[in-house]
Amino acid sequence: RSGLVTEGPTVLNPPKPINPEEDECVEETYTDPDHVEYNIKVPPPPPVQKPKPLIQRNFV
Repeated sequence: RSGLVTEGPTVLNPPKPINPEEDECVEETYTDPDHVEYNIKVPPPPPVQKPKPLIQRNFV
């Protein structure tokens, strides 16, 4: 028998933010039009070309 057996159902609660008001302020900075100029727009990554299988490479 394992020593990790618990009596009854075990309910795992997801971690909650320490200060929900602080989290709301963080979201506001991302959506605030005054701060749009500070947002960094990242271009999508270029498509990845798959390398040819070794068998085809030998005959090229």
